[in-house]
Amino acid sequence: MNTSWHIAKHISGGSKESFSRFIVTIAIAANALSIAIMVIAICMVSGFTKEIREKVFGFWGHVQIRHFQNNDSYEEKPIIQSAKLYSDLSAIPGISNVAPYINKACIVRTKTAMEGIVVKGVDHQYDWHFLGSYIKEGRVPGITRDSVSRDILISVNTARRLEVGVEDALIVYFLPKDGGRPMGRRFGISGLYHTGLEEYDLRYALADMRVLQELNNWDTSMVGGYEVKIKNIRQLNQMTEEIYQNIDPELNAESIREAQPNIFDWLDLQVRTEIFALILMLLVALLNMTTALLILILDRTRMIGILKALGAGNNLIRSIFLYNALIILGIGLTIGNALGLGICWLQQQTGFIKLDESSYYFSEAPVYFDWLPVLGINLLTIVITLLVLILPSMLISKVSPLKAIRYD
Repeated sequence: MNTSWHIAKHISGGSKESFSRFIVTIAIAANALSIAIMVIAICMVSGFTKEIREKVFGFWGHVQIRHFQNNDSYEEKPIIQSAKLYSDLSAIPGISNVAPYINKACIVRTKTAMEGIVVKGVDHQYDWHFLGSYIKEGRVPGITRDSVSRDILISVNTARRLEVGVEDALIVYFLPKDGGRPMGRRFGISGLYHTGLEEYDLRYALADMRVLQELNNWDTSMVGGYEVKIKNIRQLNQMTEEIYQNIDPELNAESIREAQPNIFDWLDLQVRTEIFALILMLLVALLNMTTALLILILDRTRMIGILKALGAGNNLIRSIFLYNALIILGIGLTIGNALGLGICWLQQQTGFIKLDESSYYFSEAPVYFDWLPVLGINLLTIVITLLVLILPSMLISKVSPLKAIRYD
């Protein structure tokens, strides 16, 4: 029989009237609150990171291939499509889709409003799986291999500002490269999308790439770039480098993290904030457990003296109080995990925590149950707490049996 564990279980509750019982209750509550906050922080930051990355990757792909001479303007230097490029990329394991695109700035004018947007031209190879899930009204443009489509997909925000809807006609004016008169093209609105990424929603519309090729005086073999989607996001840097090695020297392969750094920098800031919150809550848990252990030792001074008088060594008595602390910590972790995971589940089901979508890209706080970090923070809390508690438990060696038995 483990004597230390048996005694620890026996004294863990203490008498209902004792001051140590009150301190234990406070310690359990503080630990439960700390672990609940840590679990909520992990689940919500994981939700933010996962959802925003999926939106950015879904809109732009994982890797972009463009001409080295392209800058941040929307007048792109064309890339010649070739069967060799497609075959070289198809030979790379881990690539799921390659689709060409063209970006071209334009002005949309209606009877009541005028907006500057960018039309992103795509062809029949474009993967509509992502945007299709964010269409609020209508459908994706009917772009086929055989004929030029005059459909255009715009965002809900753009439609609201222009005061138009599905099936309405839009006259879109494009500025030619030589600075001549704007060229107008008529489109029919096929659908309205809303991703929550306002800088994309307000800026981009999608249409048939062949319309933009005509406006640029390009033939059908010329495109502005390629979007490449990969199967494993963890291999993003490796895949970007491998793609770069397999394309022509005048082309550049750039991961979307490099091409769109602002959003990913914001995500990194959220992760750093999460780490700070976790450290702070861990310190709170450590402080409360240290205080509780010290008070338990003082409250059980007479018991320590009796055990020493009966021949118990310092290590055995120290293990009693460490086991006692482990029981308190275990109860706190159980309650805290149940509370934290319960709040996250409730948020996932009801969305009761609302956000400013213009600032956070979501109208409700997203939640993702990333179980490995949750398990890790629980194990880390247990290990660090018990290691830190070894120091205050050293006070037991200072207790004199004679004085302790006479202690009142």
